[in-house]
Amino acid sequence: MSANPLLEDLSLPQFDRIAVPDIEPTVDRLLAEIRQTTDQLLANEDPSWERTLRPIEDLDDRLNRAWSPVSHLHNVADNEALRAAYNACLPRLTAYATEKYQNEALYQTCRRVRDGSEYARIGTAERKIVDNALRDFRLSGIELALNERQRFKQVKQELSRLQTKFEENLLDATHAWKKLITDASALTGLPETAQARADLPSAGSFLGSAGDLGGPAPAHALHHRRLGPCLDPWFRSEATA
Repeated sequence: MSANPLLEDLSLPQFDRIAVPDIEPTVDRLLAEIRQTTDQLLANEDPSWERTLRPIEDLDDRLNRAWSPVSHLHNVADNEALRAAYNACLPRLTAYATEKYQNEALYQTCRRVRDGSEYARIGTAERKIVDNALRDFRLSGIELALNERQRFKQVKQELSRLQTKFEENLLDATHAWKKLITDASALTGLPETAQARADLPSAGSFLGSAGDLGGPAPAHALHHRRLGPCLDPWFRSEATA
């Protein structure tokens, strides 16, 4: 996995180098490293921002820098293999996020830093991170009974699954949208690139198969006086997606 861009410290994601088979092993590796290192850091008898919380923040940042490009590709360049890898990783990431903010040792460490003398010495951004973490602990059920925490985890997993399924249904519906154009003159005035994408055959052209909601053809057509009125469904879909 040495050539895996998801594990490299890059200033910008290199989307063209991301291989779908690398996604699940990368997430599993990073989650295992985070859990192990977090346990080691929390074992310190004298926790602090610098010795404990900052390193944990750095670990989460590494995970986010690996997962964010994958999430972006899932939104803009979805395919069957990528969708499968994304959906396989999502429950693991959701479980980790819930687990982190139900970690009693980490919660107590954040409280100790917030209530200790170091809190006044660290920067504004660092204090904000500590404050937000304590907020997220409460929102994640840290003060619930153990059985209620488990129920909270189940609800979070279900919400994550439903949210992803809704987004995928919306994306599929977006890509499936088509508008049949049978009159070649209706394309007059559109940019040449848009006309080339339409490629009107004798039977007509589907504006949508050639340029779906994510493409430029309908967007150009919307401003064209002949096509604009008949693209009301596209406009409504675009405006409400």
